[in-house]
Amino acid sequence: MTYAMGEIVLVVIGILIALQINSLNEENKKEKLKDNYIKAFQTDLKADVNLLEGQIANFNEELKKNVALAKRLSAPFANSDTIIKIARYKFTPFFNPSNELNLNTLE
Repeated sequence: MTYAMGEIVLVVIGILIALQINSLNEENKKEKLKDNYIKAFQTDLKADVNLLEGQIANFNEELKKNVALAKRLSAPFANSDTIIKIARYKFTPFFNPSNELNLNTLE
C-alpha cells in the first residue's frame, strides 16, 4: 500500500514538474515574440522618421521657393507680366504629403 502511494506521489510530482517546464517554455516563447515585435516596431519607426525627415526637407525647399516668389510679386517693379510668368512657370500649387507610414508591425 505504501509502495502504491509512493508511486502515485512520484507520478504527481513528475506531472507538476512537466507542467512547470511547459509553462516556462510558453513564457520564453511569448518573451521572444515580444522582443521580435519590439525590434520590428523600432525598424518601422526608424523608416518612418527617415521618410518624414525627407518630407520636411522637401517642404522647407518649397517654402523657400514660395517666399522668393512672394518677394518677386511684392517688389515695386512687379507688373502683370511678372505675375503671368510666375503663375505659368514658377509656381506649382501642389501639396502631396503622402504620409504612407509603415504600419506592418502595428497591424
